[in-house]
Amino acid sequence: MFFGHLGVGFGAKAVAPRVSIGVLLVAATAIDVLASLFIAIGLESVSPENGAGPCSHGLFMAGVWTLAAFALLFVVTRDWRSALVVGLLVASHWVLDFISHPMGMGKPLPPDLPLLFEGSPKVGLGLYNSVVSALVTDFGLFAAGVAVYLVKTRPLDRTGTIAFWVMIAAIFASPFIMLLGTVGSVIACFTPLILIPLGIWAERHRRCVVARPKAPAAESGA
Repeated sequence: MFFGHLGVGFGAKAVAPRVSIGVLLVAATAIDVLASLFIAIGLESVSPENGAGPCSHGLFMAGVWTLAAFALLFVVTRDWRSALVVGLLVASHWVLDFISHPMGMGKPLPPDLPLLFEGSPKVGLGLYNSVVSALVTDFGLFAAGVAVYLVKTRPLDRTGTIAFWVMIAAIFASPFIMLLGTVGSVIACFTPLILIPLGIWAERHRRCVVARPKAPAAESGA
């Protein structure tokens, strides 16, 4: 799952309007970004036999990364609500992976998400062993999240519209880097980081839509 994680990040703008969309998107994909880092330095390896890396995708470590994200955002912003949303976005990655993994895409595979560390039991409901389920869920979550973001924000000028579509183009371009093989797969997982500057750029030219309070009902005269 890639687009689905990002869809959750877009949708989180509705409950964390003060947080840049780039930060929300990176939080939603942080576990994959960490996996790329750990693979690059030789701490993890990913294969159908070994499953996902326990330092990034293990349930225990996902909890650690969730708490770390919450603490970092709270220290930086002193906004517990924004920090909580960012932490929950990190946690949502493991939850969605639990539902979707293993990603056999037509070839059933055994569960691949470790609960603890190397050698611990592995879990995964395997939704993405089906190609149809994978496409519908991934792009459905992405479309829903983007729709929420577009409802909750409005461009202030033409740049606000252009910057949004540049961000979307960058998201759709990143999976093609995987065609470069193993190195490309690692690089592709780092690409969410470019969404931080793109998100800052976009939201300098967009504003959050604040719901207007309902007018009090007129009191009936005697």
